[in-house]
Amino acid sequence: MLTIIKNRIRTGVITSRSSSVLSGIVANVFNQGVTVIVQLASLPIFLHYWGAARYGDWIIISAVPAYFAVSDIGIVSVAINKICMFHARGQVEQANVTLQSACSGVTGILLLGTLIGVVFVLRSDGNAQSWTLLLLVVTALLNLYTGLFDAAFRVADRYAAGVVLMSLGRLGEWLASVACVAAGGGIVAVAACACGARAAFQLVILVASTRIGSGLRWGWSNSSFVELKSLVPHGAAFLGFPLGNALSIQGMTIVVGHFIGVREVVAFNAYRTLSRSITQVITTVSRAVWPRFSSLYAKGQHGEAKELRLKAERGVVIAAGGALVLLVAVSRPLIDIWGRGKLPYEPFVLVSFLLVALITSLYQVKLVALMSTNRHTTVSVQFCAISIAAVCVGWALSTFAGMIGPVMAVVIAELVIFASVTRAFRRMTVGGF
Repeated sequence: MLTIIKNRIRTGVITSRSSSVLSGIVANVFNQGVTVIVQLASLPIFLHYWGAARYGDWIIISAVPAYFAVSDIGIVSVAINKICMFHARGQVEQANVTLQSACSGVTGILLLGTLIGVVFVLRSDGNAQSWTLLLLVVTALLNLYTGLFDAAFRVADRYAAGVVLMSLGRLGEWLASVACVAAGGGIVAVAACACGARAAFQLVILVASTRIGSGLRWGWSNSSFVELKSLVPHGAAFLGFPLGNALSIQGMTIVVGHFIGVREVVAFNAYRTLSRSITQVITTVSRAVWPRFSSLYAKGQHGEAKELRLKAERGVVIAAGGALVLLVAVSRPLIDIWGRGKLPYEPFVLVSFLLVALITSLYQVKLVALMSTNRHTTVSVQFCAISIAAVCVGWALSTFAGMIGPVMAVVIAELVIFASVTRAFRRMTVGGF
């Protein structure tokens, strides 16, 4: 009888864990659906109301604040993992110290960044571009709190609910921007709407995170400068990933826009956005297992972690392959409809970017396993260095190869990143992870 009861309990735990991962995948599907809607719908809407020239200016200005998204020096990403691992071991008070220390750091960065931005605008001629940049920077800095909200939902085993709520916030921010564009607003008005909507939704998410029974407490009373300082070394290493992504995505956008042309940057961005919809499908699966990786590693359950990783890798490759085939099949009519006849069909660019997405699917889960356990230092530095090199190569090639140069630089960089992550995973992981 005892054996039967134990087996039922064990089965229930496994089912619960599987359900948690599955709900996380479903929530990430919704999240990526929001991302795809925002990315795909923005092009025809903004082109219709603004035209290619103004929209190209908006894309270039919007590329700059992406670098402020990494201004926390990676402490939020490290704090998330530490909070989850402390909580998994039952060390709730220490988790609170980490949470409030990170919150203090983010608040300081927000205030300092806003102050510097205001001084910059006041010392400049106060043109529309300056005000737009300031508002978008503040929006990016407000978004830093999102990671801390995510930690609260993770430890309460409400990861899926947190993802959905934060996705709705992002959708609301975008809808506010679109409404402003449709009403005839310029770039400053649209940036102001986005900033206001982001602030409002962050407040809503904060209130929701206090009502889920996580045991975490918001505030600054338990913050510790020593704890905040301890987050910096791993955080600096974590910085390589968002910084590398910003360099790769926004850096290439700036290269194409500055050295090739504003109209070409619209086409480059459009094709890359289309291919990145596959990357977002990959993220749907890989990000859903992040909380489980942190928890299993904290508890020393490396066998379960390895099993979870292998299943996730299979799921990612299948999802990426299916999405790639679908995009290739419908690419021509999709480009015509999506671009409203103003976007040229470039099969070489499309296939190249789709190849990049497929390569990403081969290493993404391994990268998540490293990141979720704060064992990412080496690969992070390499990731950032490769991204910097890719932008330089794209810049050099663009002078005589046009848009093909940056495209080829992106493909080569992804191949090198694949080799880097695979090597780092083999060297850094132990215990059968």
